[in-house]
Amino acid sequence: CGLLLADVKSGKVVTAGIGPLAIIFFPSSLVALIVFIALIIMTKYVSAGSIIGCLSALLSMLIFNIMDLYNSTYYDFIYLVPAITIIIFKHSENISRIINNNENKLSFSKK
Repeated sequence: CGLLLADVKSGKVVTAGIGPLAIIFFPSSLVALIVFIALIIMTKYVSAGSIIGCLSALLSMLIFNIMDLYNSTYYDFIYLVPAITIIIFKHSENISRIINNNENKLSFSKK
């Protein structure tokens, strides 16, 4: 809850949220990382990669639970759902900028 109230950048919130997921349930954190990187490469929007990556972690954990893979349990959702909710809340300005086409894109070129 401290991350929700603190004046921290959304990237730090994602790091603080996904880091523990790697300990709690590594397969979903790996899915999130792959989606995060793929979206950044495709869209150049880091915030979109963060949001969709987190949602993919939730979806993959649900699928792993339904299919009874990797010893996943529904107790893992106790951590993941609030963490993703905070991450999306902290990205609300970024979401607005993406919708309005004002979000900064990641650039690998030198200026």
